[in-house]
Amino acid sequence: MKPTTQLLALFAFAIFAFSCKKSTGGNPSIPSNVYVTGLIYDSSNQGHAFYWKDGNIIQLSSQISQGNSIVVSGNDVYVGGVSNSFPTIWKNGLIKTLYNDSGYVFDMQLANNNVYATGY
Repeated sequence: MKPTTQLLALFAFAIFAFSCKKSTGGNPSIPSNVYVTGLIYDSSNQGHAFYWKDGNIIQLSSQISQGNSIVVSGNDVYVGGVSNSFPTIWKNGLIKTLYNDSGYVFDMQLANNNVYATGY
């Protein structure tokens, strides 16, 4: 190995070794609630939108549907997805079809009490 290459390798190792330091803080913060959305298949192999809060299952629809995105603001839970091929948002379990053409809600964000959805 050339001396220049050896010097660069030693320099890279020194930066790596001395840039790491032991954490002095306490435990990382653990979220108080965990929310997950998706679907569960029934015995007829039809998917239905659900979300899980801390492991508890909440069914959103008995129709063919799927949850793709979930956001929470205070006590309000918003799930974006699809129901009967239409782009859909559920707020606290109440369904709102965005338009009557096929599509999906893939992601959502909340800002200033407004819900912004992406999809097609």
